[in-house]
Amino acid sequence: MTLAAGLSQACDTHVHVIGPQSRFAMQAARVYTPGDAPRPLLDKHLQALQLGRVVVVQPSFYGFDNSCTLHAVAELNATKPDSARAVVVVPEGIDEAGLAQLHAGGVRGVRINLDSGGHGGEHDTAAHLRALAVRIAPFGWHVQVLAQVAALLPLLPTLAQLPVRVVLDHFAGISDTSMASPDAQTILALVASGQAYVKLSAPYRLPGALAATARAFARANPERILWGSDWPHTQREPGRARLEVSRFQIVDSASNLRELCECIDDAAFIKPMLVANPARLYGFGLGER
Repeated sequence: MTLAAGLSQACDTHVHVIGPQSRFAMQAARVYTPGDAPRPLLDKHLQALQLGRVVVVQPSFYGFDNSCTLHAVAELNATKPDSARAVVVVPEGIDEAGLAQLHAGGVRGVRINLDSGGHGGEHDTAAHLRALAVRIAPFGWHVQVLAQVAALLPLLPTLAQLPVRVVLDHFAGISDTSMASPDAQTILALVASGQAYVKLSAPYRLPGALAATARAFARANPERILWGSDWPHTQREPGRARLEVSRFQIVDSASNLRELCECIDDAAFIKPMLVANPARLYGFGLGER
């Protein structure tokens, strides 16, 4: 039995679907190469955690080709209606018709990946964010940002003023050892304001403990916390060339979720994190945007 048992609308807000590579080719300029993690394996992951909803996030190695992500979402929704959404990467020149087509396919956000070569604007990330936000605002989408704290900080004034919500990946790069720092408190304030959501996801990607960080974000604004597994837990293995296949990390997602809930230690925060908050953000039908 998992902590999400009985919550048929509980959502894993951060997974990737990969391959099969014979059908969905990766971009030549990728930073690393994972193996296949196709949609049927995602089904098993969701069944093991007894989760009824999922958000498939475009990974860096597919670049602007969202076909694998969109195909997975279409299959998931065909099997169980209104159970899957997507966050994609789009070129700067995409037109309104292209955005509308993506929206019809379940897209509800655009990812800016400053860690793994994802699209953040060729020259000026802040300007790119402002222009992108204006384009996606009519669709009710959000901007999802993956960045280390040092790269995130210069963008905070821009993120605070965008006409769309912001989602910060993977604890916003903050762990317990840095939680008291002025930089971390500035990020925490953005979440507290309601402008930004934070994904309490992929704890294994951060050094040190995260219990205090999880509690701080939950108490700052319980309506702006999300959980994601980061399945299938990609990595670039040390010593592997970028075109060599790097094995997935071995991660117990159920244990990670259980430990996170124990850290937060407040049932009033846990159900919103798993159900109401993702429903509101991704448009699953509960709550208001």
